[in-house]
Amino acid sequence: MILGLGIDLVHIPRVEKAVNRWGEKFLSRVFTSEECSYCMKHKQPAHGLALRFAAKEACSKALGTGMRLGVTWRQMAIAHEPSGKPVLHLSGSALKKATDLGANNWHVSLSHEGEYATAVVIISGQLVSERKGRSYTILNSKF
Repeated sequence: MILGLGIDLVHIPRVEKAVNRWGEKFLSRVFTSEECSYCMKHKQPAHGLALRFAAKEACSKALGTGMRLGVTWRQMAIAHEPSGKPVLHLSGSALKKATDLGANNWHVSLSHEGEYATAVVIISGQLVSERKGRSYTILNSKF
């Protein structure tokens, strides 16, 4: 069952300007060292950074927290499988929020065209919630 869905669109030149203006301060606040290393190896690092920025925003929306309630940028990181498929890694409060929702899977899709980067994050699992003292397990249709 889908527990959360988030999408974000980023103007790549905006991320490039932030990197040029704030440098390491911006990079270390938003990205893990692995993400920075991966992006800086490419001809246009701003594209990769913007994709990751969009993924983190999309993930925070899917979690329902935004960048608050203890969820921070570096608790969400993008890596890649050998095939090139992007993988979203969660840690800290972001991971706790996902597991509190009943999530056992999270998926990310990244794309860019021209000056824009976009990401979609889907959080899935089995929803168990308390409402008015009653337990609901939607996946098994028990009410």
